[in-house]
Amino acid sequence: RILLNVLRGQLARGASEFEEKSLTSEAVEDAAFLRSEEVGKIFAVISQSLQAGRGALLAEGELRTARQTVEVFGLHTARLDLRQDSASHEAAVAEIIGQPDYPKLEETAKRAILTSAIAAARPLALMALVEFSAPTRHVVEPLRLAALATRKLGPEALGIYVISMTTAVSDLLEVQLLMRLAGATMPIAPLFETLDDLTRAPVILDELVTQPVYLAQLEKYHRHQHVMLGYSDSNKDCGYLAANWALYLAQDEIAAVARAQNLRITLFHGRGGSIARGGGPAAKAILAQPIGLRDGGIRVTEQGEVLSTRYHDPDLAHRILEQMTYGVLLGSQAAQHPAEVPASWIEAMTRMSEASVRAYQTTVHDPQFLEFWREATPIDQIGKLRFGSRPSYRRKSQKVSDLRAIPWVFSWMQSRYNFPGWFGLGTALETVLARGPKGKRLLREMHDSWPFFQTLIDNAELTMRKADMGIARLYSSLVRRAAVRERIFGLLLEEFERTERAIRAVTGQPQLLAQQPVLLNSVELRNPYIDPLNYLQVDLMRRLRSGKLKKAAEEDARAAFELTINGISGGLKNTG
Repeated sequence: RILLNVLRGQLARGASEFEEKSLTSEAVEDAAFLRSEEVGKIFAVISQSLQAGRGALLAEGELRTARQTVEVFGLHTARLDLRQDSASHEAAVAEIIGQPDYPKLEETAKRAILTSAIAAARPLALMALVEFSAPTRHVVEPLRLAALATRKLGPEALGIYVISMTTAVSDLLEVQLLMRLAGATMPIAPLFETLDDLTRAPVILDELVTQPVYLAQLEKYHRHQHVMLGYSDSNKDCGYLAANWALYLAQDEIAAVARAQNLRITLFHGRGGSIARGGGPAAKAILAQPIGLRDGGIRVTEQGEVLSTRYHDPDLAHRILEQMTYGVLLGSQAAQHPAEVPASWIEAMTRMSEASVRAYQTTVHDPQFLEFWREATPIDQIGKLRFGSRPSYRRKSQKVSDLRAIPWVFSWMQSRYNFPGWFGLGTALETVLARGPKGKRLLREMHDSWPFFQTLIDNAELTMRKADMGIARLYSSLVRRAAVRERIFGLLLEEFERTERAIRAVTGQPQLLAQQPVLLNSVELRNPYIDPLNYLQVDLMRRLRSGKLKKAAEEDARAAFELTINGISGGLKNTG
């Protein structure tokens, strides 16, 4: 207890000093901070002393719990990650090095400039930072704060620096330069999100290790590289099946690069709550793609409603963590002896992925489809809601490519289409089913014997069972142009029915989720209670879009609309 009080006092003093300092302070003294290894050694000595004398029982209980806590969580419980978009880094670097045309340069030229700049970089003086534009300060100031936190609280207070929308090696070198200029040191993790970026990820990682300046930093972390994979934007970019297949291939090829380059890899899975954003049973998802667990580590995001659903109760949280640990342990073992996937399965998935991408992108890039989506879903009202940490769009545009994945999925879930979790799958499966009995046998064999494909189909079944095309038709009535309404809704309904037929052909079951009766019963019990909320929501959307409400009535309608949002989300067990 005395030692714990000393630790608390030292951490409290560090936090107090941290609060008193600010980014306006030019000089920050280094602090003598505790490390978890040092505390662990102290606890070990105390435990050994007790066991050697007459206090063996005292070595258990609180002391043992404290030792385990320090071993698992360190002294900070959770580490703070930083994240920023690659485009913001690029713009900041262009201003700092005084080359406005830097973003237009070819990749080779960028690498040469960055390599020289990193070698010569020294921490920026405060007054030099003040002279830069607000966007550049917005990029550099968090890194200066990270440097201050490291010096005051120790490196264990911080986690990794994630680069959103990573497309090239230069994206990582830019962050390395910015860290040098800010005096910060953190492991850098690329985030691959789109279909093209996932495809290029292994090549980028392979080329990254050939950069001496980056390799020198990597050696500080014992050649340990974090790689984040984006489930949300990849789905929005190319659809459900193609995104899952791209993620599967990326993990396989990244693991191969790691083996060849003698790297330790931790894959950081950027999963959201809904199936469309990588949600679903965690252990099944891990076991479906174990290849990235060769080094025995995994990182997974848990967001929003997932936190409240899975971890609000200690017993439930314990069970969820047990399931994830079970998945990681079995997956790590499987990764040591990976089973070879038959060539016929790979060929079928490749063909289905190509067909799925064509069907999905042809639809999503149709101007009439975008008109339908904006009017047949509550996306306009979602953008006005007073929750969420980021705006709905990344840039000042109304393009789907600039829309963040959460509101995209959110809008389709609320209107009961659940479009991102199944569209294109039916067309894809039919490309193989069209081969006749041979094609059906192949898909059934894949579903019975391949955890990846089984999870892919099972998750789509759940998404489709939560959908309701009758309710979705009600939302389509909000589309003003009849021709657009009938054409696009007909297209969606046709693909929905095609997907349902194809899944039943693969599973051999009479209805969706027939193999999971408990889950089927749960969905069927919940859905009727959600339907009235959808009817209310459609009526409220009509009123809000009419432009005829007075201010007080509009505020009341918007408050009621938010209640329907919460009710539908809670009933479906999904938001975005």
